[in-house]
Amino acid sequence: VAAIANNKVEVKVKEEVEASLIDFTIVEKGTTTEVELKDLVKESAKVFVLETEALVGGKAYTLTSNGKSVNFTGIAADKSAPKVVKVSAVDTNTFDVEFSDKMDFATTTNASNYKVDKDLNVVKVELNSARKVATITTDAAKRGMLYTITIEGVLNSDGVAMTKSSHK
Repeated sequence: VAAIANNKVEVKVKEEVEASLIDFTIVEKGTTTEVELKDLVKESAKVFVLETEALVGGKAYTLTSNGKSVNFTGIAADKSAPKVVKVSAVDTNTFDVEFSDKMDFATTTNASNYKVDKDLNVVKVELNSARKVATITTDAAKRGMLYTITIEGVLNSDGVAMTKSSHK
């Protein structure tokens, strides 16, 4: 369990489960003061993200689900726009894009937010568990060619949009 944004808490489970918002509670640690839970998004078979009211950076919280409690620390809102730190080729059809911030899962893994020149299609985008590296899989890239990736429409975990950018 970890805060990934000022109003988002990531919950990773060991086995695939179904869950709903009512399966979770968050309180300020050591109190009965509840944090408002607004939404639950299932990002994968073992990862859920709870949308909450704004948390306080540095403050301790306790998440409880199915009788188990885990403590975590809130983080302050990141109001700056994310930037691309580095783009690197993993292999012929795969590129890693490293971002400056923890990124929003839905917008960062949306293949339509990435364009590659020379008629190359983006077929899949995955976000690593640290939420800072997107792995982009393309079709039919050729060895020795220089490609430009244009990124637009991606947000950091706090919902701040990245300015459209292109990288070779």
